[in-house]
Amino acid sequence: MKGAGFGIITAVAVLFVAGLYFSSQPAEPDEKLSCSSDSDCAPAVCCHADSAVNKNFAPDCRAIFCSAVCAPGTLDCGGGEIKCIKNKCEVVLK
Repeated sequence: MKGAGFGIITAVAVLFVAGLYFSSQPAEPDEKLSCSSDSDCAPAVCCHADSAVNKNFAPDCRAIFCSAVCAPGTLDCGGGEIKCIKNKCEVVLK
């Protein structure tokens, strides 16, 4: 009887770990970048962004402080804007 209890506990543990693994898988790249308008998109990182994602996958930047450096090749200091191009969020540099 002790062996059966151990087997059940082991099976439950394996199912739990498998559930955690599959629920934490990242979204498909297409889903992360998909959009139907510019307003669906946001910077992909909090500081010196050079890429964009769907706003549902954007990081929470409320507690992040970025340097005031205008990094080239980024959205810094009006260096570009985020656009929805062919249903994909993209950074368009100026």
